[in-house]
Amino acid sequence: MLCPMCDQEMDAKNVNDIEIDYCQECGGVWLNGGELEALTGLSTSNERVMKCSDCGTPMQLKRIKSVEVDFCPQCDAVWLDSGELEKLSGIDPETGESAPLAEFIESEILKRLGRL
Repeated sequence: MLCPMCDQEMDAKNVNDIEIDYCQECGGVWLNGGELEALTGLSTSNERVMKCSDCGTPMQLKRIKSVEVDFCPQCDAVWLDSGELEKLSGIDPETGESAPLAEFIESEILKRLGRL
């Protein structure tokens, strides 16, 4: 199997009687369906599914500067959980201090989502 991140051949590793695919190049791990839950007890089906308030499309997660933001692939709306705006930009949402919010959204989020 080729690594979806760096296209290098992945190695099969046996972890607790479960065969996982591990990339020596980037350190990524590929888990087939059910393997995450078998290894950790966590299930991807328990994740929240947020719908866009503007258009109703299911939101997707995108990692920006080590913060997972929810964004709408249809209309580019963005949801930030508490504290995420500060982590991404240094803007205090209560005081508005630092760069203007519109400038932040345009220069950080939309650019990183490839929309600018």
